[in-house]
Amino acid sequence: MPEIALLIETSTSWGADLVKGVGAYALAQPSWWLDVLPRGKYEPCRLAEGQPCDGVITRITGEDDLAYFESFGVPVVNVASYLHTSPHVQTCTTDDYLTGQMAADYYLRRGFAQFAYVASSRQRHGYHDLMKLGYQERLAQEGYTAVDPFDAGAVRADLPWPLQRDAMARWLADRRGPLAVFVWDDTRGRQVTEACRAAGLNVPKHVAVLSTGADEATNALSAPPLSSIMLDGQRCGRRAARLLHDMLLGQSPEAPVLIRPSNVITQKSTDHYASRDTLVNAALRTIHEHACKGLNVEQLVKRLPCSRRTFETRFQQATGSTPAREIRRVQLDRGRQLLEDTGQSIAEIAGLAGFRSPEVFAKNFSAQFTCTPSAYRQSYTHQADD
Repeated sequence: MPEIALLIETSTSWGADLVKGVGAYALAQPSWWLDVLPRGKYEPCRLAEGQPCDGVITRITGEDDLAYFESFGVPVVNVASYLHTSPHVQTCTTDDYLTGQMAADYYLRRGFAQFAYVASSRQRHGYHDLMKLGYQERLAQEGYTAVDPFDAGAVRADLPWPLQRDAMARWLADRRGPLAVFVWDDTRGRQVTEACRAAGLNVPKHVAVLSTGADEATNALSAPPLSSIMLDGQRCGRRAARLLHDMLLGQSPEAPVLIRPSNVITQKSTDHYASRDTLVNAALRTIHEHACKGLNVEQLVKRLPCSRRTFETRFQQATGSTPAREIRRVQLDRGRQLLEDTGQSIAEIAGLAGFRSPEVFAKNFSAQFTCTPSAYRQSYTHQADD
């Protein structure tokens, strides 16, 4: 019976979800012994002296870690964002590039035109920041750039946070607002909201802050509470365990396995619409709050002090899209989430997403995602449990 060492932090929401996902898979394998202990986020991931081990799921964050786990000669799955591949090590982690693109799209839909990225609160040697790359490249497609205070030398990452905070506050105060800031993780997100407070900047009116991970404890300490991209830790954990299982059987599965982020949880730190056209801002808020209740363009226009033609022209100029297209995008995104996260029927999901019939939902879903809702759910479930 294989001894499986699970060396993942249990002190964060992300780590706890990973452990739950691995555990869900391991409990279905009666031949597995799973060894897991409480662990801090930055606690070294090492086996106890003399610990028997046939396979490992852990975080590998540098060449020293890679060499250490390679030395045991057993299958290892890395769940950190370092995309290691070697004879004994494969990676299953979140799709950081797609996460960055999701952050850019989120801000673009809210009308922002000034953007920044703030990297990890820790120096990470040998780490290629794909979240930053995805964010910057998606913005570049729309003609925007995202600045980084660490690239500009405005803040030194090697200083204690109280000293970084003062430099960050000065840097933020010099930016043109409203500024859309995407940060590497929730720890850094809370620090940025602190820097805004030190600079006398309102979050989100002057600076909006979006992070990743949706860590409950960290976000509760932020003022205001942080909006965050939800990373699907449980799915990643299940898929990492499946990858290790295949390796234990002597297979060489294709890797890295990248898990798509789930959705954005909007809190007060991004609850702002930044278009210069206040009418468009009001319309966007109404769409995002009511699209899944069956809102249509005619109903939307009745709430606004202008004609439909004038409104649609201003909306197109401000967003590059149409009101109908934005309503449909919000509805389809909700439908996709429900297909992934629930076992509800297609008819029930169509109603919850704001469509008047399952047929209309299926037609629009197929046009957007190039597959039927049923096929999408089947594919998603297969990827999660494969």
